[in-house]
Amino acid sequence: AEVYSPPKIVVKAKELRMKGVWSLDFTGKDSRGRKWDLSKQSMRRRAIELIKRIKPLLIVGSPMHPDCTNMTEVERLQKSKEARRHLRFCTKVYRRQVESGRYYLHKHPESARPWREPCMKELAGREQSMLMKVDQGRCGQWVENKAEKARREEPIRLLTNSPCIAEELKMACKDKGVH
Repeated sequence: AEVYSPPKIVVKAKELRMKGVWSLDFTGKDSRGRKWDLSKQSMRRRAIELIKRIKPLLIVGSPMHPDCTNMTEVERLQKSKEARRHLRFCTKVYRRQVESGRYYLHKHPESARPWREPCMKELAGREQSMLMKVDQGRCGQWVENKAEKARREEPIRLLTNSPCIAEELKMACKDKGVH
């Protein structure tokens, strides 16, 4: 399951014939045909209920990171407030996963502000949490950049409570950029 991410992992999981895969993203719709707008309290409640009912083994989160380049200061502050609210929601989902004996994986650029937020610091400080820095380009991740392919330059941080995910990342990127 994915939270606030267009269905990327879900698509790959379906290709591998995994079951129970879904994405809670504004590009997708709920069973009533409404967009998963997690900025709305009612949709966050519905998401929590869905997670309680489905009990996904793994939730992958990628909080919003708004492009503020052409925004006024007021718009920038509003987007920042929304992003922090969403991050708190994600960490709430992650804590529920841990309490239920299930897993989460959180991905965000290393330099991103969310890593400095109290809710993320608290989650990262938990005994079962594993925080890793991954140099994506050195581990072979490619992204489409208009018409050309380019290696991602900015390192990311991954936070998970899954020893298997952490070990796989270490093996996949052995001596190539996992710290």
